[in-house]
Amino acid sequence: MCASYYIRAKSRRHLCELRYPAKSRRYLV
Repeated sequence: MCASYYIRAKSRRHLCELRYPAKSRRYLV
C-alpha cells in the first residue's frame, strides 16, 4: 500500500468526519 494513497484516504476520511460526523462514525465502526 502506497504511503501517498494512505495519506489521501486518511485526509478524505477526515473531511468526511467534519462534514458528516455521525455517518463517518457509523462507517468506521
